[in-house]
Amino acid sequence: MKLGVAQINLGVGNLDFYFDKLLAAVNNLITQNAEIIALPQLALTGVPAEDFLKYTDYLQKQDDNLAILKTRYPEIHLLVGGVLQQDDKLYNVIFYLHNDKIQKIFPKQQLIEAEWLDEKHYFEAGKRENHFIEIDGKRISINFDCFHTDVSYQSDVLLFFTTVPAHRYKELSKNFKKKLKVIQKPAVVLNYLGSEGRYLFAGGSYALNSAQETIVDFPFFDEKQAIVDLNTMEELPAIDTSVSDIEFIHNALIFGIKDYFNRTGFKKAIIGLSGGIDSAVVAALAVEALGKDNVQGILMPSEFSSSHSVDDAIALSENLEISHETLPIKNTYDSFLETLNPLFKDLPFNVAEENLQARIRGTLLMAVANKFNAIVLNTSNKSEALVGYGTLYGDLVGSIGVIEDLYKTEVYELAHFINRNKKIIPTHILEKAPSAELHPDQKDSDSLPPYDVLDNILREFVEHRHSKSEIIAMGYDEHAVNHTIELLYANDYKKFQVPPPLVVTGKGKYFPLLLK
Repeated sequence: MKLGVAQINLGVGNLDFYFDKLLAAVNNLITQNAEIIALPQLALTGVPAEDFLKYTDYLQKQDDNLAILKTRYPEIHLLVGGVLQQDDKLYNVIFYLHNDKIQKIFPKQQLIEAEWLDEKHYFEAGKRENHFIEIDGKRISINFDCFHTDVSYQSDVLLFFTTVPAHRYKELSKNFKKKLKVIQKPAVVLNYLGSEGRYLFAGGSYALNSAQETIVDFPFFDEKQAIVDLNTMEELPAIDTSVSDIEFIHNALIFGIKDYFNRTGFKKAIIGLSGGIDSAVVAALAVEALGKDNVQGILMPSEFSSSHSVDDAIALSENLEISHETLPIKNTYDSFLETLNPLFKDLPFNVAEENLQARIRGTLLMAVANKFNAIVLNTSNKSEALVGYGTLYGDLVGSIGVIEDLYKTEVYELAHFINRNKKIIPTHILEKAPSAELHPDQKDSDSLPPYDVLDNILREFVEHRHSKSEIIAMGYDEHAVNHTIELLYANDYKKFQVPPPLVVTGKGKYFPLLLK
């Protein structure tokens, strides 16, 4: 008996477009003699559909598409995720279709309540009962993200429909496989693939035989359909789809950029190139995702910009083969200062004048994007975002924060990965001291601890929830710890006004605002 498994890049909103992809996948699997076909959880609505589920016409469109599936493939045993509306309540369900009918409906019993998916806000939980289909004497259990061993032991094959986001995939998948190893039943895990807003769903579906040998392994961040023979469940020649953590992050960001542009309909990206590591990494990722002809670099030097920063930005553009334009901001900056002079008078130069430069640059980037129907990609990293080392309405502009979920040290690691085969990011960008260049001879270390120290302090406080005294006891400099946490609290308000990040680690952006 052949089970067709379809890992499809799905989304929310344009149900006609995604339904066409479902039909194409089903047709492809039928040509491979699939007798049972599994389509992802909530394939008919997308994940997370959220308030779309409150619109009658959205649910009606799902029902119309379900009716097409029901009648178009009567001989196929078809399992597809969607929403059931019953007695003014909504249920996350798997529909089992066969012989022009909905044979069974399996509601999700344990709902996810997490930052990436708050199902309890929209769905009712189904009753606790065993979910099975039986075809030609083979019993297949139907499971969602959570499962019960008493259900699994009573079946011949375990089939799971999961919605695990990219930033939790490796951790949850590892624990999941440990549970499956105890049960020692053949298992097929179909994980959702797609993106919506901040969150990325990685795919990475797989099938294991009773010996827990991998017989089918789907790639991360890519579509694939495959056949699993439920009678033999034989081990196939090994295909190594494992990737390092940094490669996983790299692939996730490429997928996130590409998917964001596909869903919004934009083609071109605008990036402010400072000659620093952050904009260099974002530009390299954008070229890989969108192609060099769809990425435009904008250099905006001020009187404080070093010649090597301009040279580094130009060298990066040449390595990436992207077009770049230079828009000096000195005259604009001087004009702003002249306008502000009645208020500023003889007050000393401070952060106001520094941030004014960043806001001029942000305005220019948005103007270019508007004129040429493009999107500005933000280049801020998580280290700087957490401690407020960024200017609202300046270098924090943009539609998505490409590396906003990466600490600065991780950005450097990603840069070296990008350079693994050829030198794309110039060596000088990798080696020079980071600087915003908003006043003469400025370095980030003038205001912040070194990034390797800063990142570790942030990890201990934000991710591991250690107190200041506990972090100091670990051996970190007391002034550095106090200064970092003071900055974090003082700039907490900014996190609500920055572009949504592409979440690839899921740690560190949000934290409890405790009493100071």
